[in-house]
Amino acid sequence: MRSQDDLWLTKCFPLLTVNLLMMNYRKLISLFTLILFLFPAYGQEHEQQKEHQEEHQQEHSITKHHAQEEHKHRLTLLMAYSFTSNSPASHDNSLLIIPTFGINYDHWLNNKWAIGLHNDILLQNFEIEHDEVILERNIPVAMAAVLLYRPSHQFIFLAGYGREWETHKSLQIAKVGMELGIPMPKNWEAGFTLEYDFKLDGYNTLVWGVGFSKSF
Repeated sequence: MRSQDDLWLTKCFPLLTVNLLMMNYRKLISLFTLILFLFPAYGQEHEQQKEHQEEHQQEHSITKHHAQEEHKHRLTLLMAYSFTSNSPASHDNSLLIIPTFGINYDHWLNNKWAIGLHNDILLQNFEIEHDEVILERNIPVAMAAVLLYRPSHQFIFLAGYGREWETHKSLQIAKVGMELGIPMPKNWEAGFTLEYDFKLDGYNTLVWGVGFSKSF
């Protein structure tokens, strides 16, 4: 015959099993309820973050676009030296070095291309021998229309055509050059300029200088 303990276990075991199943069932229901509650909140937060990032990117693009539109103009003051061949009065092999002052204006069509008007004043009276003819130059003024190309943020290449005016004889000019710019605060820029001027029916000059530009 079964003992009382065996009978008690036989009666209580099914009740304990049912209770355990009910407890697990409640826990599963609670867990699913928590997941269902948290998932929409996480999804909503993720959507809000995504929308905030898109708005930030859009504002950044608009700001950059406005900045590019506003800074289409550039004015440059250039302090340089022009190097050319010997004058007839010189009896050695040294170059003739002429102080030069420049004022340049550039209008940017887009991020890469610009058109400009570059003006140079050679601050000296001098003589140059060309084809056995002596050219007298009394503070000549040169003006050239140029096309500028900017392959990167710092480098600019340019080419243009213009004229050098002087009281004795005016000359046509073909100009090529490059610039190296160093950004500064408040849309200022410091830069180095190297240009070569082919003066038709005259003399050629190599111009090397330092300039300060303002974009607006």
